[in-house]
Amino acid sequence: MRRVRRPLSALLAAGAASLLLAACADAGSPSPIGEWGSTAPGQPHLEFSEEEVSGSDGCNGLGGPWSQDADGTLNIGPLVGTLMACPDVDTWLGEAYTAEVDGDLLRVYDREGAEIGTLERVA
Repeated sequence: MRRVRRPLSALLAAGAASLLLAACADAGSPSPIGEWGSTAPGQPHLEFSEEEVSGSDGCNGLGGPWSQDADGTLNIGPLVGTLMACPDVDTWLGEAYTAEVDGDLLRVYDREGAEIGTLERVA
């Protein structure tokens, strides 16, 4: 059996090219990681980490998984949350199904694809 030797420089070049291609692929889809909305009482907010999304609809705590498609669409949930009754609080964020990053805005859509609200980037 003949063993093929590849120069170290060729392996390093291939690795660098792979990293460059991965960086270019990510450049097309803005990252949602960070905080969106306001944490003031009665205000909706979300925080995306590498592993999950969590936050509040202004009344109930929310949390669940998320993923990002190649086109940048964020798939949210299913979200689980508390079920407190909060008069005069619009709990629209609990209906989040997908979202997209649009500059410093997070546009949130329901299961039918209707935009139900936006959150501004905090951090």
